[in-house]
Amino acid sequence: MDARFKNSLDRYVKDKIPTGGFLRAVLENNLKEAFGRADEEATVQMKEIVMYCYNELPYTCWGSPEKVASWLSGKRLDKSTDPLESDEAQEILEEGCKSDYEPKPKEE
Repeated sequence: MDARFKNSLDRYVKDKIPTGGFLRAVLENNLKEAFGRADEEATVQMKEIVMYCYNELPYTCWGSPEKVASWLSGKRLDKSTDPLESDEAQEILEEGCKSDYEPKPKEE
């Protein structure tokens, strides 16, 4: 990914500095706006940029206009607006995945 995109995203996360319009649209999960604002290089790198957001950024700072606004303001979203913050989701995370699956022993 081009350094200008990574640096802007990293400043957004670390220092809560707003990005430009293209990355803002990516962060807000607005595909139409992101492609409308993307230059040729950004269009080519769109998948890599989104993968970076998905794999490296806190889920609370991107994915919707509300999450981006909340991140920039320093305020947390209400649990009712973020399904991953719900009591049910937190309970699942605390319990972890439970499975009855056991791998078959290797045949010799």
